[in-house]
Amino acid sequence: MEEDPLSSSFFEPSQFQSSISASPEIPEVSQSTSFTTESLNNINPWEPPQLNDISTILADVLLPEVYNSAFAQASPVAGTVPISALSKILGISGLPHATIERIINLAAAANSTRVNRGEFNVALALVALAQKNMDVSIETVIERKNDLPEPILTNLESINFNRDLTSLSSSRPMPLQADDPWAMPTTNTSNSTYAPPTNFPTTSNIINTPAMISILPNENDFRWFLDMDLITVKIAPERDVDESFLEKRRKGLARFLNFIAMHPILKDDELIEMFLKEKMEIAVWRRTNTPDLEEEYLKRQVTPEMEQRIPEDLDLRLEKVVRKLDGTVEHYRNMCNIMERIARRQEGMATDYMRYNLALNSLIEKEKNCYIEDCYNCSQVVQGMKEVSNHFQRTGAIMENASAATLESALENLKRQRDLLVSFRETFERKDRLAIDSMESLNNRITNNRVRLASISNKDPSDPEVEKLNALIQKDQEDIKHQLMRKVFMRYCLYSELTLFHKSTAFISHLYQNFVNDQIKYSQQLYENWRSLSPKVYEMPIETNGFS
Repeated sequence: MEEDPLSSSFFEPSQFQSSISASPEIPEVSQSTSFTTESLNNINPWEPPQLNDISTILADVLLPEVYNSAFAQASPVAGTVPISALSKILGISGLPHATIERIINLAAAANSTRVNRGEFNVALALVALAQKNMDVSIETVIERKNDLPEPILTNLESINFNRDLTSLSSSRPMPLQADDPWAMPTTNTSNSTYAPPTNFPTTSNIINTPAMISILPNENDFRWFLDMDLITVKIAPERDVDESFLEKRRKGLARFLNFIAMHPILKDDELIEMFLKEKMEIAVWRRTNTPDLEEEYLKRQVTPEMEQRIPEDLDLRLEKVVRKLDGTVEHYRNMCNIMERIARRQEGMATDYMRYNLALNSLIEKEKNCYIEDCYNCSQVVQGMKEVSNHFQRTGAIMENASAATLESALENLKRQRDLLVSFRETFERKDRLAIDSMESLNNRITNNRVRLASISNKDPSDPEVEKLNALIQKDQEDIKHQLMRKVFMRYCLYSELTLFHKSTAFISHLYQNFVNDQIKYSQQLYENWRSLSPKVYEMPIETNGFS
């Protein structure tokens, strides 16, 4: 099945999420060397049992407002928050590190990187139980779910969940060239029989802001808008959707609107401007306004100077592009899939560093007091472990930022390029569908009518049929004239869009330059983090005689 460029992805995060195995037994070691989450779960006998439907335990319970405010504070995406954000929230509960570690292990699957709303609520319920010195377990949450104490989260609003994504390429738009062949006076480009492809690449993020997203029209409005402007874009079929699907669709529609808003012609379209800026509901606007559906070639003709720009080998150039489009689109879809897997694995590593930080802190709480009173060396080891724990936490934060940068910059830019290719391919599908003309049949009819006219005129010039035939011939000639104008206009559109498509190749350079800059930035941060830890771990005592 062909992928929906607006909402689909080959990679689904659920592939990397599974519940902790309820069996504490150690399975037989497989000879397979494949790295899978299932094998990771099975070879870990130390995790506590966990129910498979944790997220639904409190689904029917009216919870205090602190649950809502804490989840909103963690900046959820697609209905989930990273475990690192949950850990920060649990960190202000005043609970010991060992208890926090246990809560996270109970509420989140062993290899998951994010928790959904239900799992988040269970974690806060476990915090409330711990704060009341009650048994911290899923069974207690189920037993007391209608009589849960309220968790105390001091200074929740002061937690900083902001990520360091200052180098995202989406914040640096790539301007169009001044000699753009579309850069000419125009008043309106909507509703043409041939509409140029909309997905011209841009690194602008003008639509991808909360303020703009909050006023975006609904799906029915989008479908009407696309029909009116004859713009081809695939919208996934209606079905029961989750927040992850809606987030993918939101990003896809944001890319689509960005392309339109930066296209040198479509950005000035009256209907598009209305669609993006009209504060009135589109359904209400439609009842009081009638869109202009006149063919574009009638309003903006191609001048002889413009026609001279069309190369004689245009058809050959287009044929070369069309031949490789299908393969190129598939390559980009595959690269989007791989890039997302890279980012998700990095996100998983970031979570594991955070989990290790929690485990090490729990260990430190138990090991900080040696059985020998005032043991200096043991205190130095504990101090070194604290430094390691802090740096592990910092590593997790850096890798989480790197993962987010890959998802929000590199992956989105790859999808933009993929969408451009898909849109340009659909340009030719629209051309084949809409470029049909009737000039040959009209010329044949004119020839036949002229023969009839000559025959009738020779017999009786005053015959009413003579005037009728003259009118038909004149009308057919006018139709041929308009169809020729339309054909020239379409060829100029194809030439112009091919030029823009060619220039978009520079966007690929822009894409990888920013990706490499991100890799260097976060690699340097990781290097500095580990380098700063090095002298501290070498201060830890290693002479066994000191532990006498």
